[in-house]
Amino acid sequence: MRHDAVVNAKDEGKKALIERMDSRHGIHTVESANKLGIGNREYEIINI
Repeated sequence: MRHDAVVNAKDEGKKALIERMDSRHGIHTVESANKLGIGNREYEIINI
């Protein structure tokens, strides 16, 4: 799950999930993985 996708979601119940991700340093984990060459932060959302 993408941190920014959750933050930008229109779902009113997202606050608890954002707090949980932030308390576990979710965005820092993604940034560190990117620096280590494990994936990247570039993506495109495609609605199906």
